[in-house]
Amino acid sequence: MRDISVSFAATGAIQVVNIATGLLAARLLLPEGRGELAAIMLWPGILAEIRDKKAISDDLKAKMLSAIKEFKDRFSSDRK
Repeated sequence: MRDISVSFAATGAIQVVNIATGLLAARLLLPEGRGELAAIMLWPGILAEIRDKKAISDDLKAKMLSAIKEFKDRFSSDRK
């Protein structure tokens, strides 16, 4: 139960810090800097998503090649 409480408190603290930094950035950039704020917030997420998709596809590719090789080995041993 203590682990859940610590995790919940940490998540809450992270959310509070995110709100505070978002408000601070918005105040410092003023209305003219809204595009810069959007870019600052958007691009890291997009780049992380692309990185994750590539890692998943590389992993999936390796698994598929392994399965195909196993199938070929099994099929060729059955024919002998």
